[in-house]
Amino acid sequence: SITLPAAGFTKTDSVFVGWGRTATDPAPMSAGTVWTPTSTCTLYAIWGTVYTVTYNANNGTGTANTATQTQSAPGAAIALVADNNGFTRTGYAFDGWTTTADDATTKVSGNYVPTASENLYALWAELFDVTFDWQGATGTYVTGHASAEQTSKGASVAVPDASDVNVTPPTGKTFKEWNTKADGTGDAVTSVTPTTDMTIYAIWQ
Repeated sequence: SITLPAAGFTKTDSVFVGWGRTATDPAPMSAGTVWTPTSTCTLYAIWGTVYTVTYNANNGTGTANTATQTQSAPGAAIALVADNNGFTRTGYAFDGWTTTADDATTKVSGNYVPTASENLYALWAELFDVTFDWQGATGTYVTGHASAEQTSKGASVAVPDASDVNVTPPTGKTFKEWNTKADGTGDAVTSVTPTTDMTIYAIWQ
């Protein structure tokens, strides 16, 4: 009997599966198997194809923490990077990985089994700005709260605190509310979830 050795060579985009009695043996014997040949023969290295995913910033910037991942064995799942992988994009939030650039219907996550070597593209969600029109109020708080940007996709943005001691109201006025219209005929809001850049207005009475 002999103990079959590990392969002492490599093959691009492949992993060693075992030793075959023929070049296409569908049931190769793994390294370490104790085998008793019945005649002089040749054993063939059997290879399985493995695929690699490459992370693409897709208009983002930065260097990938994990540039590529390769299957450990044919058909094995790859535990995909869950975060932005070191990529950022100004004005956008990371929203996952896709197999087709900018196509949210092709998002993949978790344990993923590729069927070919491929790129995975960062999907970016635009973040929107809310401008706060203080309508005549002044002060350091007003200056420091001129606008705010969403922190993540679909996030709400809270309105500033108009009662702050560093807010000086327009002469003879007191604060009523924040409103979606400058004349106060819109919706009174304490926070907004913008779907585009927008302005809300301080209403004084």
